[in-house]
This record gives sequence, C-alpha cells and structure tokens, in this order.
Amino acid sequence: MLNVDGLTISFGQKIVVDHLSFNLQKREILGIIGESGSGKTLTGLSVMNLLPHNAHTTGSVHFDRPMKRGKDMSLMFQEPMSALNPLMTIGQQILEPLSYHYADLDQTTQINRLHTILKDVSFEEGIDRLNDYPHQFSGGQRQRICLAMSLITRPQLLIADEPTTALDAHHQHDMIQLLKKLAIEKNMSVILISHHIRLVCEICHRFLVMLNGQCVESGPTDTIMNHPQHPYTQRLLNVFKKDPSPHKKIGGSLLELKNFSTHYGKVHDLNMTVYHGEAVGLMGPSGIGKTTLAQSILRLMPSGGDILFKGINLQGLNFKKMRPFRPLMQMIFQDPLSSLNPRFSIQESLEEGLLIHFKNLSQSERQTKIDTILEQVLLPKDILNRYPYDLSGGQRQRICIARALILNPLLLILDEPTSSLDYSVQGDILNLLKDIQSKNDISYIFISHDQNAVDVLCDRVIHLI
Repeated sequence: MLNVDGLTISFGQKIVVDHLSFNLQKREILGIIGESGSGKTLTGLSVMNLLPHNAHTTGSVHFDRPMKRGKDMSLMFQEPMSALNPLMTIGQQILEPLSYHYADLDQTTQINRLHTILKDVSFEEGIDRLNDYPHQFSGGQRQRICLAMSLITRPQLLIADEPTTALDAHHQHDMIQLLKKLAIEKNMSVILISHHIRLVCEICHRFLVMLNGQCVESGPTDTIMNHPQHPYTQRLLNVFKKDPSPHKKIGGSLLELKNFSTHYGKVHDLNMTVYHGEAVGLMGPSGIGKTTLAQSILRLMPSGGDILFKGINLQGLNFKKMRPFRPLMQMIFQDPLSSLNPRFSIQESLEEGLLIHFKNLSQSERQTKIDTILEQVLLPKDILNRYPYDLSGGQRQRICIARALILNPLLLILDEPTSSLDYSVQGDILNLLKDIQSKNDISYIFISHDQNAVDVLCDRVIHLI
C-alpha cells in the first residue's frame, strides 16, 4: 500500500529524519517507536504531505494508487484538546471532513454516518451530546471524538500519533484495542506512532524503532520482542523490569490519615498509613481525586478528618505552626516545566527553599548542599546557570526532585512524575527514585496510572475507586 524509500527531512543544516525506508501492507498495523525528537511525528506528517513549508525533503513516499488526504488517509493528532476547535460543537467537527469530501451526501445520510461512527468508536453517549463543546468532555472522550473525525470518511490508512499519551492505563488499553478492532472490521491499514513500546506491541504486526532520526531496528513484533538486537531496543524493553533486591527495612508509622475526606474530588472517609522508608502507590482512574488527596495531605487544600504526621495532628495548625513541617513533606508535581519558575535559573530554584527554611546557612554551605544534591540526581554543575526552557523533560524532572530533596524531607509525594516523559527516560527517573530511597530515610506516596511503574517502585498499592 505504501512504500517510503530513503526519506530524509531537514530544517536548514539540521537533519531530523535520515534516510528512512519502510513499507506498509494493506490491512497491516505498523508501529513506529522512539523518544521525543526521534522523527516519528515528522515521518507521519511527511506521509500525509503536511510538513511545514521550511522543511526540505529527499527520497520518496509512494502509494500503490492515488490517495487523497483527509479522505483516503487520515491523521489522528497527539493532543485531542489542541486538535479540536474549541468554538465548534463536536457534531460539527466530526461531520466537517465528511461534508468537505462528500458534499453530495444528504443531511440524513450524514447524520446516520455520524451516529454509526460514534458507535464504532464506542462512544454512543456522544450521540446525545452533539451540541456540546470539547471542554465539556474528558480526555478519553475527546480522544474518541478525534478518532471518529479521522474515520468518518472511511479511510484506507489511519496514522495515529501518540493516541494514548493523555490517557490513564485503563483507557490506554481500551484505545489500543479499539484501534485493532476497527482496523480489522474496516480493512484499514494503521501506522501507530508511540514511545510506549509494550503498548504498541499489543496490536502491531511489525514495528520499527527510531533513534535520532534513524531506524535502528525493524521487523515482526514477536521477533523484536523476543530477540531485540539494538541496545536502544533492549533498553526500551527493560525499562520497567524490576530488579530482585533484599526486602527493605520498613520503620514505624510516619503518616496516618483517619476518616479523611477532601473537600473537592471523590475521597471520603479514607484511612491510610505510610511507614518510614516505605513507598506506597496511589492508583485510580482520572478524575477520582488522587492529586486533590495529595495536596490535601500537605494542607494545600482544605480537608476533613485527621492528618497525623510523626504523631502530630496537622489539621487546624495555623500558617506559623505549620511552617516547620513544610520542608519535611515535599511534593513533585506532574508537569516539571510548569512547576518551575521560568524566570529563575536552576541555581535560584534550588536555593529558594534553603533561603526560606534554613536561614542560618551561609552562602558556601548552601552551595555545598546544592552541589551535593545535583550529584545525587546525576546532573552536572554547569546546569546551574541555565533556565527550565533550556533543559530536556528528564532534566527538568531531576531538578524538581533535587529541589524537594535538598530540604531533607521525610515524605515525598510524587504526582505522576513520569507521565510527561519518554519511555526510556521514565525508567531513568524510576531508577533514580529507587536509588535515592535506598540512601535516605524517606517515604514515598507515588501517584500514577501506570501499573508497570508502580510495580517497580512501590511496596504496596492503594486503589481509589
């Protein structure tokens, strides 16, 4: 159906896709795996002839017959909220490609096609919400709306660019299986672009692995999964492999929640204990209240019930009395870029907490602590003069971890600390957290929707339903 031969994409002197070749058969699901910047999305855009005007290409993208963009081939974009027009109803947006490519269809036929495609993508409730706008839907619902938009013209080729990134583990699996089901039912070919190798392997017949714009390995899924040849592929497959280690020494109670309820969200009458040196996983579907619970534990949001930290009830403490506990209970937020002050250098970000909570330290003592913590999170000292936007996602997350650890906390709450990172970088951060916990008397509450990550890091798991 499709043959890509020697595709090279460059912007000025920078080559972002380097002599890439692959083919796609009819009714085949092909995976393209790689981290951010490897050229996956640009490859998909090139197939669709949607590259920016300043991109220079060589090589060829050849179909077995003429293919019209939006009609015979469709692209499902990565972020559904950005891909949907906030000023148009979902009914208008799903029908738009059908109206454009099949203008001769009468309105009744179009509406029937719309209802059918919503049922096909397992979003029957959307039939009664055609006049609603994108912001009124959940992330999983928006993703299904985007899928319906892509499929309403009944294309022969669907390119799905990171279709599960914004979803929790349950919805990720549902979306992947839905793509497989639709590909079979509609005799459709699919190119599935992702950084999540094990998710892609659930449905792809073949896949290729990209690194720095080049294909480093390709072949049938079973062959690569059982006998990966390239070190990068091997690393991806071992990201969440749990190393056998001696059982950790768990101490007495550090944090106790008694009859605890959040004022926002769905957490009510929760009883929970976290012990010294323990890592507790906190899981549950999106919207259940995991982040609200975490912020309520730190008294960043109002709550009911008791919060016993080292035997002291924190509920009711005023700002002044709460302040000594602040450095002992730290939180690492989900998005590292938005949680760092863009106007602060890395030096200023790391030093801020010391200036507030350890005012007696001299400048040289503060610098020693900063240098030590950078070494602990495996970052070079020359990063101190840089700013958050200069760093990669993994580096920013390490800075957020360092900023919390520099205050010597006893409890560290991690809110989806790996969700915005590439698959391989996720493994690096998890290994770093394991190493930090083994060297420090610190407890974790690890919020995640990724069962693999929880299995690697946590001693036990609490599920919110």
